Amino acid sequence: MRLLDQKSLYMNISLEGIMVLTCKVMPMNVNMNILRSFAENRKWLYQNYTSLAKKYNNKFVAVKDKKVIAVEDTLEALFNTLKKKGIDAADVLIEFLTLEDILFLL
Repeated sequence: MRLLDQKSLYMNISLEGIMVLTCKVMPMNVNMNILRSFAENRKWLYQNYTSLAKKYNNKFVAVKDKKVIAVEDTLEALFNTLKKKGIDAADVLIEFLTLEDILFLL
């Protein structure tokens, strides 16, 4: 964990040097609001996945308030775009959109 600002504490989880998750550590009632917002954005994204994937195929997108607010080719570029816009990446849903089938090996 590292302190990024005076208002909240952030936790970064990395996998092989790539940041895969950033989350805020806050009081439970605040976390519940963030989780509700996250769930609503995820539901909206999956309800509109096909049309969004056609428009943003093989792109990383950031979704907030049921709107795509940033689109980039790489995760790093998306984080930089959000930072330039003054948007905290921990406050948005980030997803990679593709029309291709993805195979997960467990």
